[in-house]
Amino acid sequence: MLKNQKGQALLIVVLVIVIALLVALGLISRSVISLKTTQDQADSQKALAAAEAGLERVLADPNIQAGQTITGTLGTGASYSTSVTQGGGTDLFLLHGTFSSLDKNEYVYLWPSKVTDSDTNLYGGDAWNGSTNIYWGADPNTACNNAALEISVISGKHPLDTSNLVLTKYAYDPCDTTRAGATGNNFTSISKSAPANQKAIDNNTLYYHAIIPPSVSDSIYLIAITPLYVNDNFIAVQSDTSIPPQGKTAVSTGTIGQLERKETQFANLHQIPPELFPFAIFSP
Repeated sequence: MLKNQKGQALLIVVLVIVIALLVALGLISRSVISLKTTQDQADSQKALAAAEAGLERVLADPNIQAGQTITGTLGTGASYSTSVTQGGGTDLFLLHGTFSSLDKNEYVYLWPSKVTDSDTNLYGGDAWNGSTNIYWGADPNTACNNAALEISVISGKHPLDTSNLVLTKYAYDPCDTTRAGATGNNFTSISKSAPANQKAIDNNTLYYHAIIPPSVSDSIYLIAITPLYVNDNFIAVQSDTSIPPQGKTAVSTGTIGQLERKETQFANLHQIPPELFPFAIFSP
């Protein structure tokens, strides 16, 4: 009888030790996971700071142009690699950068004359009188799911004489419902016509096409474009005459160890007060 009791006591002791070990291992495992999570969060912040540092360096330096990639390392041990793309020339490109869209009543600007980020006159003074193909739209099946487009063109004589600047407006709407009738907007009807190279606009399929300006003999200094009625718009342009770089898209990747963070930013050229262009016109 005593021997059986000793065996039971030993078994109980062993079970207690096993349970204690399991509890200890659980606590240790939780502590290790917590430490790793804390370290990962700290590294994530370091990688993010590195990515943002790369963006700031690119956007602050006008000498860093399209096609360039810059790299650097911070004191935290995190590094960055930042690449730059820019629309311009005669190629098709999204006017507002490749990672953003335009909501209704938001303006985006095309500066056909030579401009730089440091140009305080808002124009470069070069003559430009080409034509620009403007593409937009997102729904190929229902015309009224696509935005109408208001386009304002500022033109004048060259050399520039600000006293003779002319504002010409154009407006296009693929939707019969909003165009027609006594309360319609009286915009110009537009048909589907997609650009030949969709890949150039980051796979955002566009369906409507207008040529601006239809007839402007003077030099063009600014084209302002705004979608109406519909949000989340992509607007691409392609000019028959080369235009200077329009804005700058920077993609920056911050890295520390095996952890990466990516940040993207688009910097426009000059922005001017939108009050210069009424938000809606009904007799273009």
